[in-house]
Amino acid sequence: MGAKAAIRDVGRVLSLSYGEVDRIAKLVPTELKMTLNKAMDQVPELKQIAEGGGIEGQLIGYAKTLEGLSRHASVHAAGVVIAPGDLTDYVPLYKPSNKETIVTQYTGEVMEEVGLLKMDFLGLQNLSVIQDALALIKETTGDEIDLEDIPLDDKKTMDLFCRGETTGIFQFHSSWLHDFLRRLRPDAVEDLIAMNALCRPGPLNGGVVDDYIDKKHGRKEVTYHHPVMETALKETYGLIVYQEQAMQIARDMAGFTLGRADFLRKAMAKKKPEVMAEERRDFVDGSVKNGIDKKIADEVFSLIEYFGGYAFNKSHSAGYAIVAFQEAYLKAHYPVPFMAALMSNEMSDTDEIVVLINECRKIGIKVLPPDINKSDKVFTVEGEAIRFGLCAIKNVGHGAVESIVKARKEYGEFSDIFDLCDHIDLRLANKRVLESLTQAGAVDSLEGHRAQNMDVIDIAIDAAQSRQRDRDKGQTSLFDLNGDDDDEPIMIHKPVLPAVPKWPASQTLALEKDLLGFYVTGHPLAEFEDDLRAFTTAEMRRLDRVRDREEDVVVGGIVTEIKPIVDRKGQSMAFVTLEDFSGTGEILVFSDQYELHKTLVAADSLILVRGQISAKEGENKVVASEIMSLPEARDKLTRSVVVTVTPEQTTDDIIDSLKETFKTYPGDCEVLFKIPTREYGEVSIKAGGHIRVAPTTELLLAVREMLGVNRARLGGASIRSSNSGWTVINDVRGRGRGRGRNGNGRWNSNGDGYGE
Repeated sequence: MGAKAAIRDVGRVLSLSYGEVDRIAKLVPTELKMTLNKAMDQVPELKQIAEGGGIEGQLIGYAKTLEGLSRHASVHAAGVVIAPGDLTDYVPLYKPSNKETIVTQYTGEVMEEVGLLKMDFLGLQNLSVIQDALALIKETTGDEIDLEDIPLDDKKTMDLFCRGETTGIFQFHSSWLHDFLRRLRPDAVEDLIAMNALCRPGPLNGGVVDDYIDKKHGRKEVTYHHPVMETALKETYGLIVYQEQAMQIARDMAGFTLGRADFLRKAMAKKKPEVMAEERRDFVDGSVKNGIDKKIADEVFSLIEYFGGYAFNKSHSAGYAIVAFQEAYLKAHYPVPFMAALMSNEMSDTDEIVVLINECRKIGIKVLPPDINKSDKVFTVEGEAIRFGLCAIKNVGHGAVESIVKARKEYGEFSDIFDLCDHIDLRLANKRVLESLTQAGAVDSLEGHRAQNMDVIDIAIDAAQSRQRDRDKGQTSLFDLNGDDDDEPIMIHKPVLPAVPKWPASQTLALEKDLLGFYVTGHPLAEFEDDLRAFTTAEMRRLDRVRDREEDVVVGGIVTEIKPIVDRKGQSMAFVTLEDFSGTGEILVFSDQYELHKTLVAADSLILVRGQISAKEGENKVVASEIMSLPEARDKLTRSVVVTVTPEQTTDDIIDSLKETFKTYPGDCEVLFKIPTREYGEVSIKAGGHIRVAPTTELLLAVREMLGVNRARLGGASIRSSNSGWTVINDVRGRGRGRGRNGNGRWNSNGDGYGE
């Protein structure tokens, strides 16, 4: 029982009101391993309640007594216990109610203490993704891939990691990891193993990830407290990253056996002071016996104690990294089948589907809308595109889709809504299913538009059921009559679709969003996708992943909901729901900003918001300190157009073509070239001062047409707070030397540039 849970449970027993208990529980800070004693030290009001007596004081007292106890019996999802004989000889067992599973009454920690072997067999959805992707690859390309044979130094795969394009990749999916990968520039699978181990709260908060990256690239010196440590730490540039390294140091320096070193590993994890004091003494004594200075030995143990507290198991990290590499290999070489398999495995998570569809758009894969005549149950490959699966539509179940697919295979493609209803099982694909399919756009390939088909669903169902009843009675309808002895039916009468107008675009988009989780025929933000990429520093659905809470963030999107309220001073403020391409989140607009920007803070407004993240009550919100209309942001905030070219694209022909394109769109923005290199990372070169362009969508599309998807973007993404409002920092980080085409004036006049 955690601190908050204990308060809530005791409050129920004491028959206190929900509001009263909730107020006290929310005083406890939302932090990892928070206790009531720590909370009282940090929150004076909570301490006053505890010391104030009365029923509320009793509440805190009882909660402190219960804190840390097991609230109920839980079962490890994948834990298996192995004993040398009958389990009942070693451990008490029981059967949970309504389950056939046999469970131990001992917890995992106790199991280890009595000497039993406990193993975790983890089910991993990513293995299903890989299996499904391999099947799709074979089906669509004929290639049979044995993942045991793929080279672990595959350049295309490593380049994908270096670019940080790992959305959808196991363990490297999160957006904040993409930046680390771009800085790391991994060139071997060992880097991925290390990064997988390092990107966890302990190493991140301790700055170990930054040290690892700097030491890998020679910006920091690799040092060892004692030469004997080099054997264990050379591969990680002198840093203790893995538990096995701590064990090896204990063996090499102090003469511990591996069994004894494993005991040290467990002691570090438990962090018991008296046990660690004993371990320190044994380590130092053993090291001194091996001729190592006592002071150095003591320092090394402190190092082991510090790093070992969060060091990761290398074999675990390696296993994860290999799965990640396999997925990245498939994404790099077979992006369409891989993304289709990935989305099929995430169909129950609408928010994640939205993220993956956005990733498809970023890497140039078209996701086709659901189609009653094309779609299967899951996401499928259709040429170089992915077709949306019918089961991913809200209210459309597997049984209904199986009926539709079976009928399509048996009778061919459906021509209209009447033909559809006549051939499917209407007990499975009922009215609600047909309405959802129509509203989601899945019947757009049939005759008529959505409004027309929605209008006749009842008629189509009644007609189909009537014909089915007639067939069951052995009667023949006009639709079933055969002229002469031909197989074609005589269609004497066919219902006509009503002459109703199409739905307005807003209604069409709203229904698509509701049923699919994303927009199909358009997106309110589509016109501003480049602007959001350039000017925002966080995504609404991923505010929890922003590491630096002191810095302002910039978010942008469409306002989908507003809840105006009156604050304690009687002034108007609002809770605003803002949606971007990642999903939705909340913006808190206090009275000063609300009064200043009331016309912008309105439903369907497209806005850019600067502010700080607040995590009060466990929910991340952006507290707005500045609001700007998204349509005006490009003119006010863009400082450059950034063009990415590969070394192979730096030919005279391509540079001349780019130069002509720039002339077509003259303006005030500078052009910044970025060239990814293995040796120096991403090198930046400013175009000559005479090259100035207008940051139009047409220019970006023209450059992308020439160089490839994502090769052109708006610059000026680093937007910081200032007393005067928005401050744009040019998209150039660090002065350096970049060799352009020295002296020929193609990129700049003298070949000097800005390097990262």
